Amino acid sequence: MKQVFKIAIAVIALTGVCNSVMYAQDMVREKPLFKKHRVDVECAFFGAPVAWGLNTISGIYTYNPARWFGVGAGIGMTYSLMYDGDGSSWIMPNFLVRFKFEVPCRKVSPFMTLDAFGNLDFSVQDVIAPAGSAFLGVAIALRNTDRVTVGIGGSLLTFNRGCIGAAMAPMLRVGYTF
Repeated sequence: MKQVFKIAIAVIALTGVCNSVMYAQDMVREKPLFKKHRVDVECAFFGAPVAWGLNTISGIYTYNPARWFGVGAGIGMTYSLMYDGDGSSWIMPNFLVRFKFEVPCRKVSPFMTLDAFGNLDFSVQDVIAPAGSAFLGVAIALRNTDRVTVGIGGSLLTFNRGCIGAAMAPMLRVGYTF
């Protein structure tokens, strides 16, 4: 009889613990830090912002099929003052595809993005210059579901200015996600 009583108490305790864990998991799923659909507005720059160097501004729509993974697409503009050494500037529209890996469980959460994009170089000829970038950073959650993002990384750029060339550029990226 004592053995049956001990087993019954153990089953009741285990049921209570499992019920609490399931309830806690439901609460985590309902947290406002995670949204399936997000829009990012980002500015990335190499060198001093705006005055010298390579600057980009982009708008990206991201869909998150899982809490830790997102797929996105966007458009933007690339501006530079440094393509040929004489200070000539150029502006190129671009389009991009993004893979985003993130841990959105905390107020400050780490992320990594991998982008593949193409710059439309209209100044010389109608040509698409492929490029890519990888960034590591943190997303800081605000009171609502919006976030401020800061990351560092690098971009591999190609350009067609008389001859096809490529450059690897370390960059800083700042963004706002809503």
